[in-house]
Amino acid sequence: GEIGSLGGYATQRPPYDTKNPYLAQLNCNYNLCALESDRAVYHCEVDITDSRIRYEAGDHIAIYPENNAGLVSDFGTRLNVDLDTVISLNCIDEFSSKKTPFPCPTTYRIALTHYVDITTPPRTNVIKDLAQYAADEKEKAFLLHISSNTTEGKNEFNDWVVKDQRHVLQILQELPSLSPPLDHILELLPRLQARYYSIASSSKSHP
Repeated sequence: GEIGSLGGYATQRPPYDTKNPYLAQLNCNYNLCALESDRAVYHCEVDITDSRIRYEAGDHIAIYPENNAGLVSDFGTRLNVDLDTVISLNCIDEFSSKKTPFPCPTTYRIALTHYVDITTPPRTNVIKDLAQYAADEKEKAFLLHISSNTTEGKNEFNDWVVKDQRHVLQILQELPSLSPPLDHILELLPRLQARYYSIASSSKSHP
């Protein structure tokens, strides 16, 4: 999925930035640490030959991640949705500068893979919005409780969501009566953000 606009990767033109990233080829990627090490430091080489991008050692490179394909498929299975359905989300806020939350039209699969963060634990406002879709009253009450401003609710939210790093799909899997529309989930989840890494090479040695 394109980050800024549909067709952006097919008609790439400089200048390149967070809204118009350069689609670079990853030439190599390997772990510098020993197999028995509990650390992971990766050496990556990215081909920017035709990009006209200039850099210096210490600059940052932004990598746009993709969500795990298995987790994405599990959303479709859990909510009984054909993830290859074409959709388009439109912003109804007349004061918003964006007409869509991400490039549309698209499919559920592309949106879940490229555009929204499905692994970060949701905030209390997301939990509260999801509660309305719980058919079981106990499950609904539980979600409203942990998303409340009470001390007990905040503590339980911290234990059940934050400490356990429980994401939306896991919440759906553990509360079987919870069945929100996937469209609403896409509206609630934050955008998937780029990951920034330090450049350790020099453009003088690797122009």
